[in-house]
Amino acid sequence: VVSGIKHSRDFEAEDFKLLAKIEAEERYENVANKAVELIKKGNKDLDSQRISNLVYKASSIVVAAAAEASHKAAQSNEKFGRLSPEHLNSLQRKYCGFSVGNPSTATFHFVAVVDPVTDVAQKLSALLNVVSSMDGVAIDVVLSPNAEAEEKAPLARFYRYLLKSELEFDKDGNVIEPVADFKDVPVDPLLTLGTDVPGAWLVFPTRSVHDLDNIRLSSLNGEAKRVGVKAEFVLENILVEGHARDSKTQGPPRGLQFTLGTESNPYIVDTITMANLGYLQLKANPGVWDLRLRAGKSKELYDIESVGDSYRLQRRKGLENKLLGEEGARISVTSFEGITVYPVVRKKSGKEGEN
Repeated sequence: VVSGIKHSRDFEAEDFKLLAKIEAEERYENVANKAVELIKKGNKDLDSQRISNLVYKASSIVVAAAAEASHKAAQSNEKFGRLSPEHLNSLQRKYCGFSVGNPSTATFHFVAVVDPVTDVAQKLSALLNVVSSMDGVAIDVVLSPNAEAEEKAPLARFYRYLLKSELEFDKDGNVIEPVADFKDVPVDPLLTLGTDVPGAWLVFPTRSVHDLDNIRLSSLNGEAKRVGVKAEFVLENILVEGHARDSKTQGPPRGLQFTLGTESNPYIVDTITMANLGYLQLKANPGVWDLRLRAGKSKELYDIESVGDSYRLQRRKGLENKLLGEEGARISVTSFEGITVYPVVRKKSGKEGEN
C-alpha cells in the first residue's frame, strides 16, 4: 500500500488499464489459460463471447471455492492463509483493542491481531503506525497475548523500525536521513547493536568508534557518556542467490564457478556452487547483470542451458536442447528483495567423465 485513493482524484483510462492488468495477473489469467487449453483439447468450436463467459464463471467459482476453503480452515483451527471479513469483524475488542481512522470512509481497512509481548509485535507496531498515517486507511488492533506469556521470559531486545510514509526534508530542502534513537536504556547490561534486514541484504557498520558487539553504557566516559553510542550502517550489496543443477544427473554441479558482471566488465564477482542443493551466492546491486561460467575448468567442462527465476521455469527450460552461449544469461535485480535464479548446466560432449 503506497497510499489510499482520494475521493477528489479522477480515475482515468490509464488507471483502469492498470486495474485490469492487476486483476488479470492475480485472479483470472491462470483460469483463462487453462480454460482455453481444455477447449482446444476437446476440439470445441466456441466463439469469443462464449469463451469469455466460461472464463468469467470459472474464475468466480475458483475464487468462491478459495474463500470457502479459508472459512472452513478457520473453523477447524487448521493452518490457513486468510480469514474472512465476517470472522475479523466478530473479534471482541472492547477491552483489548483500539481503532484508528474511519472504516466507513476508508479505502483500506486493516485488522491486526497482535500478541504484544513478541518480537513480531515490535516490528508490526511500527508498520501499523506508518500505514495509519496514510490517507484512506482505517486500522483495528486487537491485542491477543499468549495465555502462557507469564511463564515466558520478557522481550530481550530494544527495537526500532526505520520506516516513513513519505520523505522528510529540513529547512534547506535536504532529505532527512532515517535515524533510530534508543533512550532510557539500562546502562549495566552488555548490549549488542545490530540490524534486522532482509536476507538478501549485506549491511555493514561504516562509522562508529565503539565496539558494537560489546556495548556497556556504564563504561562510557566524558563526551561519549553525554551523546551515547552512535553508529552508521550502509547497505553495500543485494544478493543474487541461486540453485544450479546438471541437466543429465539432476544433481548439483558442485565446485562449478559462476561470474557476475556487465557487458563492459564481464567479471566483477564470482562464486562456487556448493554441494548442498547446488547453492550459489553473488554480491550484486540493482541493475542488469550477465551470469556466466568462469573462464578455466568450469568453462572447459560445462555449458549453460538456461537460467530461470523459478524452479518451474528451470524444469521447463531444462527440457529445451539449447545452449545460452558465451554471453551467458542476462538477469535483472529490480527490487530490494534480491533475486533467486536456477541455472541449468550440462557437460560438454566428451567431457562427461571429467570433474
